[in-house]
Amino acid sequence: MLTMRLPILIAAVIMMFALFGSERAFAAGPPPNPTVYSGKVTVGGVTPSDSVTSMQIYCDDNRVSSRLCEKGDLGKWVDSEVGNRQVCHTNCIYGKVGAYISDGGIIKNGNYVLTVGPPDAGFAGMAVTFYFNDIVIAEQGETFNIQSSMNLKSGYTLTFPDLPTPTPTPTNTPTPTPVIPKVAIYSGLIFSAGGNIPDGATLVARIGNYTSEGIGLKGSSYTNLIVDPQDPSAVGEKIQFYLAGVLSRTEREFVSGDVVTGSRFGFCRIA
Repeated sequence: MLTMRLPILIAAVIMMFALFGSERAFAAGPPPNPTVYSGKVTVGGVTPSDSVTSMQIYCDDNRVSSRLCEKGDLGKWVDSEVGNRQVCHTNCIYGKVGAYISDGGIIKNGNYVLTVGPPDAGFAGMAVTFYFNDIVIAEQGETFNIQSSMNLKSGYTLTFPDLPTPTPTPTNTPTPTPVIPKVAIYSGLIFSAGGNIPDGATLVARIGNYTSEGIGLKGSSYTNLIVDPQDPSAVGEKIQFYLAGVLSRTEREFVSGDVVTGSRFGFCRIA
């Protein structure tokens, strides 16, 4: 039974190799002829700025010896004044076919030139998509096909939508340094119902939780009551005045640096 089935297995293996082996050989063959696109280009309805480019040379041993490039750049394309290859850096057009991405096509005076050449025939039948700056996709597109010679497509207009508006970078708004208010100084007279002002009575000023240093009286007058809350939020707040713990009927608004003379405070029911 095994002897009879062996030719069938061998035939199946040969057929599988013929199918899949030939497909790999086809895909790994010489690169297909490229397609060169050229024509006008617009982005968001307007002509884009010219591409930013540089000239490059391929760094090999001869060019290292000639000091046209550095030894550390062996095997690389590097910028050079005697370069023989123009490379696009910004405002470029790219052609994509599957995983393949072309070199940047160059724009000048509203016209572009782009070469699309995938490395092997395995890309045949795939969609060709055009990108501007690798961000927006053109309205136009086609299928990559194998050609017997280089395919020149002139007058191939590319129309791209407008570039997306970049998200503004948040900036840190500097927090203004709080300004400590200047002291306010009050001097004036005290009036008490019945004219009774106890000896040793102390006058203080309060703004919220802040209480000034107390000062004594000279008869019915007071001098240099200093209000110094050292808090920017105190500016504009009401100042309350207390004599021997009794609240004055008179209030004032705290003003930074205020100097007031002749300020009169009236009190009732001072013990």
